[in-house]
Amino acid sequence: MIASIASTLRDLNETGVPDRDSAIYSSLVPKDVTLNMAWRKRLLELCHGDRRAQEEIWILCARDPLFFINSFAWLLETRDPAEWNTSNRYGENKVLPFITRDYQDRVIMESIEKLGRADIKVPKSRETGVSWIYAGVIAVWDWIFHEQTHIGFVSKDLLSANNPDDPDALFSKFEFLLTRLPLWLQPKYERNITKNTFKNLDNGSSLTAYPAKADLARGGRKTWFLMDEFHFFEQGDDYAALDSSVHVTPCRVFVSTANRDRGQAGAFYDIVSDDTRSGVQIVIDWKDDKDKRRGLYHGECPVGADSYRLVIDDVEFWSQFDNGDGTYRHPTKQGMNYQFIVDDRTRSLYYDYVWHRPGSTPQSVSAELDRNFGGATAQIFNPALLERAIAAAKRPVAVGDITRHPEKRDEFYFDPLMAGGLTSLWCELEKVPDERSPWFPRRPPESEYSIGADVSAGTGGEWSSYSALEAIDKRTGEQVFEWMVRRSRRSSGAEALTGCSS
Repeated sequence: MIASIASTLRDLNETGVPDRDSAIYSSLVPKDVTLNMAWRKRLLELCHGDRRAQEEIWILCARDPLFFINSFAWLLETRDPAEWNTSNRYGENKVLPFITRDYQDRVIMESIEKLGRADIKVPKSRETGVSWIYAGVIAVWDWIFHEQTHIGFVSKDLLSANNPDDPDALFSKFEFLLTRLPLWLQPKYERNITKNTFKNLDNGSSLTAYPAKADLARGGRKTWFLMDEFHFFEQGDDYAALDSSVHVTPCRVFVSTANRDRGQAGAFYDIVSDDTRSGVQIVIDWKDDKDKRRGLYHGECPVGADSYRLVIDDVEFWSQFDNGDGTYRHPTKQGMNYQFIVDDRTRSLYYDYVWHRPGSTPQSVSAELDRNFGGATAQIFNPALLERAIAAAKRPVAVGDITRHPEKRDEFYFDPLMAGGLTSLWCELEKVPDERSPWFPRRPPESEYSIGADVSAGTGGEWSSYSALEAIDKRTGEQVFEWMVRRSRRSSGAEALTGCSS
């Protein structure tokens, strides 16, 4: 019967059957919006009143999640299309057919391959549909088609997961998709708002919402957890939830954009930046979306140059707006040329739209679009120019430390043999004409020097920042001295600087 149903589905598909290795039956489903809507209509007609056809389609959905999604799933988009979007496929509709894109196919199939068996780490750009993918289609598909599947949704607070009045809550996405399935695909279920649960009465599967706390499902057992926007969990709660869930489930799906306020800190940063941790990592970037990458371009800084030049990546798109003189007409604003921002970033119409919005900062764009944890904090200098400066930097003439004179406790000198090497010099020290001193103290050449200090928080540890002193010869403009240390310590060098400052 399945073979005959598949043959019938091929007849329904007017576009032919493209090859696809990622799933079994989804190659039958057209992705063009108009054809996909016609496909859905005719598929419902095929199953109307035909119990045997419904059972066979149910089996196809169970076998192939992409067939299930592209044939029956819907999502809610409350926003109108923004001005950057030159391709409005859905008009004014708010309820849209969930037609997966190529990168979403990849994410869904790679996730399902590991679902319930291994941790899944998902660093993502904003607005890539990931919450709908995990809280909606993957959870609904797994919950319907696999008995005794017990899923947990974990958010920074309970309302983010279970708020019936908020369409953005994870439970709302789950129920929105569930209730729009044909009745013969819907199981009998109960939603208990007070207990924060969904119960599948047909196969015993469950879904429970949790806030991120230290006792997260302790003592329980789950098939898998979704930890949504994990980098935005309260400081401390993220590590507590991580620790508490280790023995509850073999599979935690950690999904988040980079939090610009946390930067290179927090449990989510730890797990996605450490290759030694087990689990699979699935990266989702804004450039994976063909609409968001429309008009792609970047800046290129030639070797030896100190400025960037424009490089058009989406040549096909921009060719229709080419003025022939190196400028391009604005795709959405009549009578204007497009103002490219030529720097070290890869950009597009979408990227520049976000960049120019009130409240947007380079740090927020780095974090939420470019998935750049380090760039989420303020940077004074362009990273590319810094890299060039570092590559061209001179090696120090001497490395050692400043130590206290053993006989004159109020004097200090540079010892090139001092263990630790906290001090670097880029100038030759001159011998002090004092034959009475057995220590042969030396001093820098006579000049005028400027010294700057940067004091860290002193928290210590491998990832803490340095405290530093830097000295520049004002006559030559060259750096001649550096002292830096990561933590306060009882070494002679640290004591020496304390004495100097007092």
